[in-house]
Amino acid sequence: MKIKAHIIRNRVKYLAVAVASGLVGSFLLVSSHALTGTAAIEAEAGVRSGTASVITDTLASGGSAIKFGSGSGCTVSATLVNSCRPWLGAAVGSYAEVPSDTVSQFTYHEQRIGRKLDIVHSYHGVGSNTLSTADKTFINRANTMLMTNWKPASSWSTASGGNATVNAAIDQMAASIKSAAPNKVMLSVFHEPENDVSPGGSSTCGSSVTYKGSSGTTTDYVNMWHNVRSRFEAAGVTNVVWVMNYMGFNTWKCMVKDLWPGNNYVDWLVWDPYVTSNTDSYSASINNFYSYLTTSSDASHDFASKPWGLNEWGVFPGVDQPHAYTAYDNAKAALDSNTFPKLKMFNIFDIVNIDNFQVNYTAAGIRDDTEQSHYSIFANDPRFTNSFYP
Repeated sequence: MKIKAHIIRNRVKYLAVAVASGLVGSFLLVSSHALTGTAAIEAEAGVRSGTASVITDTLASGGSAIKFGSGSGCTVSATLVNSCRPWLGAAVGSYAEVPSDTVSQFTYHEQRIGRKLDIVHSYHGVGSNTLSTADKTFINRANTMLMTNWKPASSWSTASGGNATVNAAIDQMAASIKSAAPNKVMLSVFHEPENDVSPGGSSTCGSSVTYKGSSGTTTDYVNMWHNVRSRFEAAGVTNVVWVMNYMGFNTWKCMVKDLWPGNNYVDWLVWDPYVTSNTDSYSASINNFYSYLTTSSDASHDFASKPWGLNEWGVFPGVDQPHAYTAYDNAKAALDSNTFPKLKMFNIFDIVNIDNFQVNYTAAGIRDDTEQSHYSIFANDPRFTNSFYP
């Protein structure tokens, strides 16, 4: 992390629903009002049969609705895309209420939101070339996936194939992930690379942007990715889902195509947007890069063919608490209205990293259960469950 700038509304209507789902109570209610000409019916209050069930739906008149079917039609692809819904995930740390180990931190996050996460998001910096015990715990937990960001080397050119020491580090990570098979691991190779491109390192941007990094050129980055993937494949690793993790910062969009590893090297495309000020909004923070990807996809950079996701998102320290509450509320509204249909992953960043990004605390480190409540409502949106979908 660096500091940086469907809808399926199961509407239920009157007698047709009563017949289709066996809602006997609702049918009788209609009959009893036959002479009045109209009847106000909440079908979810009736007697259900078969696979009909009541779900929470804030868009429905009574706050709930009827769903038909068991959700058994939802499938997960080889690249871990759910055919029905997006995944809910988090990166978590620094909560003093529980022990500092990763499993305790994630378990506490799940207790705070009242549900299990689909994705546990971890980080492996340079020199951390094996999955941790916590990583393995969650990989082996039912209905949970690991998304990890890993940096094979600080200098991209040294990871491009000619350095024996770095190649050995790559092989070490390959062996570690292979040992987790048949469980799959979502892996990003050196996330947010825009921030680490050396001065002049993008042929497209040239000198038109301010470069912040020293890791090498965009070509070095692509060569690193190719070498990593080649060595993983040579080692027989078949349980990796390859995730390209951009920063998505507006000023550096000119680097995006230069950094693209290639259509056949990427399974997911994700980025890390944040609400950065009191005048910013959740939808605005997403839409800038979302629109860029939509309009810039081409044959050589086929962004549109990949599932997209938010690998980090949240509210910047410095945004006041009322605006933080609104950001989470707007995130839920956008999810409910399917404003961004390409998004298949929402991983909150819930960590102290330089500043406090914890959703249960203000930037000043003051506990705020109200902020937690607004986020928890988002996290429990029924659209994050297979059972919402027929």
